[in-house]
Amino acid sequence: MLANVISAIGTEHFYKTLFTVMRTEINACQLVAHRFKGVSPYQMPKKIEPLAVEADDSASCLKRVNEYIEKLYSSDPFLNIIMAPTATANVRVEAISTEQMAHNEYRERLFSSSELAGKISLILRLPEDALSISIYRKNSQGSFSANEITRISDMGAILTAALERHCSLKRDASGDITSIAKIFSGLSLGKPLSDRESAICAYITLGYSNLAISLHLDVSIHTVSTYRRRAYAKLNVTSQAEVFNLLLKHMH
Repeated sequence: MLANVISAIGTEHFYKTLFTVMRTEINACQLVAHRFKGVSPYQMPKKIEPLAVEADDSASCLKRVNEYIEKLYSSDPFLNIIMAPTATANVRVEAISTEQMAHNEYRERLFSSSELAGKISLILRLPEDALSISIYRKNSQGSFSANEITRISDMGAILTAALERHCSLKRDASGDITSIAKIFSGLSLGKPLSDRESAICAYITLGYSNLAISLHLDVSIHTVSTYRRRAYAKLNVTSQAEVFNLLLKHMH
């Protein structure tokens, strides 16, 4: 579990770094990564897990991600690629402009209403799961050009390796969250943490941002911030690094 804790922190930084690069290189305004569990050509994904959300307008982006997971994923123009059968890992890079999207509700709710021009998606298809990183930008920057799509494709080998690593790290993340939360709930440092405060501390040590935690727990970013602040006060810490060091001292 300790190896996963350390490695997952690095994984969180991977997405932040990638978004920074994409914002600089191709004017990206948001980056969203998903894991589609239990995919096949004959059934919809059993579960869609948000892995990362990086955006200039995080609140608006969070709303769109929730709408996508709850319903609109079924109209994703790349869903046939996500669900395509495969015996080995393979990667695809696909791009689409808002004008090319056939499904009206998908287009209007996820793109047109937020003035998004389209997306480029890097899709890693595995035998049982699929992972995707989608990069978006505003209408003011226009649709992605053929040259920009080629540049993303050229990064495919590096991004695919990172996605595969992320998949292995996150496969048993729920078990790690539960185990780590139990450690925090058992700390005797004064007033005990609540179950929600302990869970949020567990997510923090695994490198999740407030936005990512809110996605996993289905609560607002404000609620996560409130619980995080209360937990920090009870633990007498002020940073993620201090929370992580506190966990290390109590792991057996």
